[in-house]
Amino acid sequence: MKNGCKECIVYQIMHNEASADFCENCGKNTMEWHQNQEGFLYLECSNCHEKIAVDLNTPCELDSMFRNNPQIRIEPQQTLPDQSLVVALGRLFVLNALNMRKALIEGAVLEVKFDKFADVLALLQDSGIGYSLENCVDYRELYTYYKECKSPYSRMRHFTKN
Repeated sequence: MKNGCKECIVYQIMHNEASADFCENCGKNTMEWHQNQEGFLYLECSNCHEKIAVDLNTPCELDSMFRNNPQIRIEPQQTLPDQSLVVALGRLFVLNALNMRKALIEGAVLEVKFDKFADVLALLQDSGIGYSLENCVDYRELYTYYKECKSPYSRMRHFTKN
């Protein structure tokens, strides 16, 4: 599986792989990429110190996969988890506790909003509930640099909010 982060300028900056660009002020290939403390990108000429603010989209921002809600297949459970866990999962899947309980007993394919995806995976893993992903990949495997990424617009920030 490819690492989508390697195509990203943020990744390239952090790994000293970004090449210098042409500076229109002094006419040399000395415009170098930088990232400020908040994670915003800019170019600065190492020769004349001209700075250019940059607004660009990273590969994870542009990835159309993030527009689709992931589907998670919940395996039928032999024993039900604690009621508070059933309620917590129901909130994340936008189901009432009764329907969530039924999904856990019978098994089900449930859709979850992307911004809740990381929370659902963490809760399922922590509670030992068997699951598999349907028609989607684990974004953490596709964008492996997500823990170190400092881009304020990275779609992968949902996986690092804790």
